[in-house]
Amino acid sequence: MTIRTLFALVLVVLVGSHGYTQLPSTPTPTPIVPTIPPTPTPIVPTIPAPSPPLAIPSTPVLQPVKEKSLDQILDELVALRTQKAEIEKKEQELIKTIQQKATKQADRMKQLGITSPAESKGPVRIHIIRIEGNERTSDGKIMKMVNFSPGQVLEYPELEKARMRLEKAGFQRAAVEVIPNEGDSNYIDILIKVVEKE
Repeated sequence: MTIRTLFALVLVVLVGSHGYTQLPSTPTPTPIVPTIPPTPTPIVPTIPAPSPPLAIPSTPVLQPVKEKSLDQILDELVALRTQKAEIEKKEQELIKTIQQKATKQADRMKQLGITSPAESKGPVRIHIIRIEGNERTSDGKIMKMVNFSPGQVLEYPELEKARMRLEKAGFQRAAVEVIPNEGDSNYIDILIKVVEKE
């Protein structure tokens, strides 16, 4: 509404309301002085503050893979070797436990007069010894370390002892495995696998 329209309305209301009111009994009429209302303060519409933009999911920015420092790589190697040592130690403990239990069981069976089929046929002997993985170390040197020879009666605890001797001699890893001989059950083959240190 504009100020003029507002003023006109006020004037009409005042004039109209004056005609309906009872006048005092005095003979002189009082002059009507229109009052001008104070100018209303203009109403300024408030504009709401803009809301923050909606978060649009964006594809993650792939950061380039940082190259590991030499110290970090060496730390990883130390951790891996520690784990390897712990696993090998646990393996040795399990093998020792198995061998002890097998020995106790065999002794008990002997006491009861029960023999295994292998024992009834006679002792198991070594037929062939194969060596794999050696590049710098000669087969003869490895044979001296394991202390096996073809035709020798095999005692199973000696397999583990031979493996330990190879590792103490400086090989990174060593394994001594028994392979059944298909031709004769009284003979077995031995496979020796080594990994030389660089």
